[in-house]
Amino acid sequence: LMGMAKKVLTLRLEECGRPDTTLLQANRDLFRELDRQTFVTAFVAVFDPVHRTLTTARAGHNPPLLFNPARDPPILKIEDGGLGLGMSTGEIFEKILTTQSISIQRDDVLLLYTDGLGEARNQAGEEFGIERIVASFEETIGRPTTFILGVLSYELDRFSTGLAQEDDVSAVLVRFK
Repeated sequence: LMGMAKKVLTLRLEECGRPDTTLLQANRDLFRELDRQTFVTAFVAVFDPVHRTLTTARAGHNPPLLFNPARDPPILKIEDGGLGLGMSTGEIFEKILTTQSISIQRDDVLLLYTDGLGEARNQAGEEFGIERIVASFEETIGRPTTFILGVLSYELDRFSTGLAQEDDVSAVLVRFK
């Protein structure tokens, strides 16, 4: 399913170049193929290096986080509206889908992550949560991206004390120069 969704998103983004149109077209493609019990979340962003803008659209995916201590506030939660791909027809999907353009500053760090990161649990059943993700970044924001991800992974392992998780845990970090 993820392979199919990735291919559809890649083709549609190459075709139209806009995050919102990409998600609208991908939803039409996937809605025909999925069984209404299955859906895919996605986040699509296009960076314009000339104008230093990031244009985004989100289809039910966790809100990415943009970090920079020079920002006020230093953390921006990218909460574009949108349903998961394949959940609804084009009309409903289009009505809920929003997009935004964000001015990108030097050394902005963008975190993309799966829901398994925030929903990871410890022995007491508590979730790792967005607050712990944010705290980890606040402590490491000026460091190299590999270090930041390493600390986040360490904090998650320490929190969950080796407990097997029910969902995948993935994170991607992008630093804008």
